[in-house]
Amino acid sequence: EKIRKNNNTFKIIIICLCLGLLLLILMFFIDVKRMNDGKNVIFSKWGFDYYPLVDLHEDYIYYAIKDYVIENGDNEEMHYDFEKTFASLKIYKILENEKSNSYFVYTIVKRSKYYMDNDTLLKDSDSLIPYKFIIKYDDNKYKVTDFIAPRDGEDTYYEDLKSIFPKSVLKNINNIYSDGTSDKLEMEIMEDVKLYFHK
Repeated sequence: EKIRKNNNTFKIIIICLCLGLLLLILMFFIDVKRMNDGKNVIFSKWGFDYYPLVDLHEDYIYYAIKDYVIENGDNEEMHYDFEKTFASLKIYKILENEKSNSYFVYTIVKRSKYYMDNDTLLKDSDSLIPYKFIIKYDDNKYKVTDFIAPRDGEDTYYEDLKSIFPKSVLKNINNIYSDGTSDKLEMEIMEDVKLYFHK
């Protein structure tokens, strides 16, 4: 009878250990799935280099990036008199990088340059590029400190996309022409263009 009790105790311990292991494995896969989807983990980062989602003032970050893009464009060499840079963007994800006390902002940015010629509105250049911006919050302001964009070239472009952007963002970037994002960004720029040139 003593042996039977010991066997029962041993079985209970084994069952508890198995259940605990299964629970641990389940927790691991739940968190890995959430990390791959760009969501906050529930239990642990499990040693992965992962940056959690951050709830920030997205409007302020939006205009910090927009102003940065426009300022950089206006500082470039002008091809025409009274040329002006315009920008619109969509923010897909904001992640906190605790190591450097900064934020990664994954976006698609449309930038266009317009000018007037004999009362005719003309476009000088146009681009639609995905960017990863690095932003810091200093002096009560969000400031762009750096950015990463895919290189030109068919092979390098798609290779860089995969290395720069999370999978969940990549899906959105690949659909910018079919989901209406490109058209929406173009409309936003045209509103600013008409306002600026009084057209």
